[in-house]
Amino acid sequence: MTEQPRQFKLSFTAIALGLREASEVLSLWRLTSDWDEAAKLAIEENSFQKGSSASTRRIFRELRQRLEFLDPHTLEQFEQVSTDEQKAILLIAACKCYPFLFEFIQSTLADKLAVFDYAVSAEDFDLYWNRTEIDHPELEDIADSTRKKIRQVTFRLLTEAGLFSSTRQPQMTPIHISPAIEAVLLREGAIYRQAFLIT
Repeated sequence: MTEQPRQFKLSFTAIALGLREASEVLSLWRLTSDWDEAAKLAIEENSFQKGSSASTRRIFRELRQRLEFLDPHTLEQFEQVSTDEQKAILLIAACKCYPFLFEFIQSTLADKLAVFDYAVSAEDFDLYWNRTEIDHPELEDIADSTRKKIRQVTFRLLTEAGLFSSTRQPQMTPIHISPAIEAVLLREGAIYRQAFLIT
């Protein structure tokens, strides 16, 4: 019997790449050596400058689940690398946590890049979504408003990571992989080189 593909998680709309917030999360994690204690501190200190503890909790939970996909050595290395390298690490974490996002880069973006088409549109995302529904029928039940929000956050995340030039009329910009990130990829999986659109 053919194995059904795992359902896609699409709960990443709480925050895009979240560089500043992730730095704060990891700072609290290093301080406490415990994710739950770090979350309590984030709420007590209003670490993300949000209007409610519920917003802080939601952002912390979202970033925690991404960061927990990374090797502890990568998390320890985070504060020792450049800002661009931190963004690269967060892109890897997002791709590991959300195969939907990684497959969008691997398929739609890589295919466009192969024919020197660097412009990305909402239609490209919608075509990917519609094509993906064949193997992931759970996408059919998602409201149009939610799909639009997922698209907006996807484009913002890829812009913040440096893969897109902007969110409004994005052009793809493949990301240089530094020696530090090559070392990270050895730990996290060489397949995630594809997230940087380096051919």
